Amino acid sequence: FFQQLHMMLARQVRQNCVRKTSRALVGRPLWDSRSSPLRGKEKDAPISDDASRGHSRMYHASAKRDVLPLIAAGSLLMIGRWSWKALNRMDEEWEDYQWQLQQYERKRMRESSEVSDMATIGVDPGSVYLKLSTIDGDKPELITTSQGDRYRFAGIIKGEQIEDFVSGARAMEKFYYEEIEQMKEGETVVLPYNELKDFSADGCSSLVKHVVAPAVAEAMERLAKPNTRVVLTIPPAILNQKEDVLLQNMSEYTEKSIIVPDPVASIWGARIMGLLPDPDTKEEKAASSLVVDIGGLSSSVSVVSGDVVEASCYLEDVGGESYVKRIVDLVKQETGDDTLNNDAMCLALIDSSARSAAKELVNKSDIQVHIPFLFMGRKNEDPHFDMSLSRSLLEKTVEGHLTSATVPHLMEEGILSTALPSPSSASLLFASAIAKVLEDSEKTPSEVKHVLLVGGGSKHSLFERAFREGVDLLFGPGIQTSVVPETALRADITALGASSLLPNHFYSRESGLEPAAKES
Repeated sequence: FFQQLHMMLARQVRQNCVRKTSRALVGRPLWDSRSSPLRGKEKDAPISDDASRGHSRMYHASAKRDVLPLIAAGSLLMIGRWSWKALNRMDEEWEDYQWQLQQYERKRMRESSEVSDMATIGVDPGSVYLKLSTIDGDKPELITTSQGDRYRFAGIIKGEQIEDFVSGARAMEKFYYEEIEQMKEGETVVLPYNELKDFSADGCSSLVKHVVAPAVAEAMERLAKPNTRVVLTIPPAILNQKEDVLLQNMSEYTEKSIIVPDPVASIWGARIMGLLPDPDTKEEKAASSLVVDIGGLSSSVSVVSGDVVEASCYLEDVGGESYVKRIVDLVKQETGDDTLNNDAMCLALIDSSARSAAKELVNKSDIQVHIPFLFMGRKNEDPHFDMSLSRSLLEKTVEGHLTSATVPHLMEEGILSTALPSPSSASLLFASAIAKVLEDSEKTPSEVKHVLLVGGGSKHSLFERAFREGVDLLFGPGIQTSVVPETALRADITALGASSLLPNHFYSRESGLEPAAKES
C-alpha cells in the first residue's frame, strides 16, 4: 500500500512539473484539450476556487477529498504497525526481566549461607505415602516425623468427630485393600487419593484436612520459622479439575500456599540435586522434557516445556502397589481359606507382610514369606504361614494383570495411543503412553531433551526395565539420554523439588514461574 501511495504521489508531482515547464516554454500545455475525449464538456465542469478568485490553475492536481483518506489510512497503518512492535518489545523485555530475576534468585539461594526467616515446605501427598521436605541452604532434605520416619502413611480411619480420625502409623497397622463398597466407616482405612482421583470435592477436603494439614502443622512447629509457605504437588489431571477447591481448602490452614504439578516439581528436584543441568538461556529453559512418574497406585507420563505441563496421561493401577496386591492374591490362593476374607485382622496382617515382601524383592531374587499366627484359632497345631516367592514369578503375575485387566481399561478410556497396537507387555504400555503425550503436545522425539524417571514404584525392576525399553522403542537406543536417579532418591525427587521453589515467586499453570509482585 505504501509503495503504491508513493508511486501515485510521485506521478502527480512529475506531471505537475511537466505541465508547468510546457506552459513556460510553449505557452500551452502538452495535453491539448481539443483532442481530449471530454471536449465540449468544459462548460459543464465546476468552477474551481482558483478560477472563482480570478486565477486560472495552469496545472492538474488531485482533489483533497481523494488524497486525504489515503494519507489517513496510511498514518493509521503506520501507527498500528509501530504499536504492535512496541507491545512485542514490552513482552520480550518482561520475559527478559523474569529470566534475569529467576537466575538471580537461584544463584542467591544456592550461594547464600545465611539462615532465612522464610521456610518453604514441599508436600508430595503421593497415593499411599506422604513426603515433606524443606530447604535450608543449597540442598533440600526430607522432614522426618516425630518418630523418625521419612514417609507418612496417607490413609485415615474416619470417625464421627474430627478428633476421632486416626492417621499415620496407627492407621497403617489396620490397612488392607478391599472393594470400596465393602468399607465400613470407623472400621476400615480409607485412602483419600482414591476419592481425589475421581475429582471428588470431598476427596480434596479429606486429603487436605486429615492428611496434609496435620503433617504440615507438625513440620511448622519443628521448623519454628515465623514465615512459612507450603508448596503442594498434585498430578496434572487432578490439578486441572480441582485447583480452586484445593487452594480453598489449603487457605484454611496456611496463609501462603502454592500448588504445582507433580512433573514440574520433579524437574526442579532433579535440577537442585544436580541430576539435570540448570538452564543458562531462555531457550534452554523452554526446551521440552519428558517425566515418567511411577507411583504407588498410579503412574503418569508428562511433557513439560518451560515449567508448564503441555500434555499428560494418567495410568491408573500401574505402580508399586500392584506388587503388594498380587502378593496378597498369591497368599490367599496358597492358604485356600476363604474365611480370611472376612477377618479384618488377618487381612491387615497379610497386607503388612506383602508390603515387606515387595520391598525385600527389590534387592533379592527369592524370599520366604512368613506370616506369624495367621491361622490363630483355625490351625492350632501350626498357626503360622510360610511361602516361597521368587521375583520372576511375581513379575510375570504383575505383568499379566497389567495386560489382561489394566490395558483394556486404559485403551477404552482413550488414555493410550491409538496409533500403536494394544500393548502386550509393560514395555509396550509405557511406549504407548509416551507416544500419546507426544501426540497431544505435538512434539517429536527429537524435540525432547531429557527423559526423567521418578516415583517410588520405579524401584521395582519390572517397571524400570519397562521404562528403559519403552523409551528405546520410541527414541532409539543410545540416541536419547534418560535420567534415572538412584533408587533411594526417586521417591523423594518430587517433594525435594517442591521445596526448592524460588523465593519471591509463585506458580501459574498457564505461564509457569512468575514474580510474586505480579500475583496481585
